[in-house]
Amino acid sequence: MDETDRQNGSVLIIVLWILMIIAFLSGEYLAHNRNKANLALNSMSELNRRAVVESFLQFYRSPGWNMVKSGHKAKDWIGLTLDSVHFFVRVDSEGSRININKAGDTIIRNKIKEICLNDSDTGAESYNRKADELADEITDAILDWRDADDLVRLHGAEKEYYVSHHKSFVPANGRFKKITELLMVKGVNRAVFVGKLLKSWQESDDSSIENSDIGMNKDKGSTSGVSDKKASENKNSGDKTSEKKDRLSFLDAFTVYPGSARRISIRIPTKKNRVYSEVLIFDKNKKQLEHIYSFYYIRNGSFLTN
Repeated sequence: MDETDRQNGSVLIIVLWILMIIAFLSGEYLAHNRNKANLALNSMSELNRRAVVESFLQFYRSPGWNMVKSGHKAKDWIGLTLDSVHFFVRVDSEGSRININKAGDTIIRNKIKEICLNDSDTGAESYNRKADELADEITDAILDWRDADDLVRLHGAEKEYYVSHHKSFVPANGRFKKITELLMVKGVNRAVFVGKLLKSWQESDDSSIENSDIGMNKDKGSTSGVSDKKASENKNSGDKTSEKKDRLSFLDAFTVYPGSARRISIRIPTKKNRVYSEVLIFDKNKKQLEHIYSFYYIRNGSFLTN
């Protein structure tokens, strides 16, 4: 091989390296732009969800609000549409829930056992133990959290337990101030706190979303846009079994708020097979007391941790 051939070979190698670098930079540029586009779309979706939630809350605070007149019960999920965004709302009383600060140990234990038995993914099997044993542990831990002493119940936990497990908090030795405080109690994880998106909710409410809108129903004097037929169907489908199942999570079963307070639950089906959920508390004068929680469900019913 003469000198000319060697030079041509070197030039070819340099050209190949340049092409590889250009291809790499082009790929990085495209990936960067794709990520920016996805971030922009996600931000826009988040803004749309916030706008829907805020618009509905303004609607709820208005003097014309009265969902019950359309034939719905307080516990019903109602399908609505705002700016082409389909969503569901439910407004019900905190008096229908168990007050975690006032209830006795038997009532708390029975409800927790019911929750644990309902779902093996978030209940007893995920802890590899019987539901009644798990209910005993969580109930005792709740009672130890709210009582004023440092005596440990048989299955409970006081300050020593939380310190030994390197927690940044210890029992309040007093009333639960927020329902999310339960997440700090021994044995309570986020999945069992939130529960699952029940299949019955998807089946019954997805069918009522068509032709619904936020606006005045002049014939009925109602602010619900759901038709009378669909309202009647929702009313008939809201049986005691569905109501009972909808309380099978810590978030829905328990409360720390006065019985006169109202809970607004909002669910917005989104892309990527998810359902955005938000829960708020208002007093009887429609003043917001607290934003409890916001999270995502996967449409198959599972709680999304991220």
